[in-house]
Amino acid sequence: MAAHTCEWEEALVLAHHRLTRTPRSLSSDRFEDNPEWEPLHRAFHRALISGCGSRWLLAFCEQLADQHHRYRRLCAPRAFAKRGVKTEHQQLMEAAIAGNADEAVALLRAHFERTAKIIRDDRELFASRAA
Repeated sequence: MAAHTCEWEEALVLAHHRLTRTPRSLSSDRFEDNPEWEPLHRAFHRALISGCGSRWLLAFCEQLADQHHRYRRLCAPRAFAKRGVKTEHQQLMEAAIAGNADEAVALLRAHFERTAKIIRDDRELFASRAA
């Protein structure tokens, strides 16, 4: 965000626009994974940090995203009716474009932690381990 350029802002807005136009679920009453959503979700998060100027940091974040993806896949069906992901992405984009780095970092951290909490709190997921 400190290296904010018009090109970065346009890429972020475009990535967000594409993501918001693609439903997370193919069904409105139950979770049915939309395979078009994940690449657009990745593109949004990549666009968010793409202005950092460090290819090493971007590559590391890609690796983290790969690892995080498997947990999000566990979380998605459970979070479907409970979570306002569109609102979370909207707030992230707005904070980033406004140059509010501290707010954007706090929002991004909360965004990731919500996923982790849903997984951690799901007794069904870990029932076999407890037994």
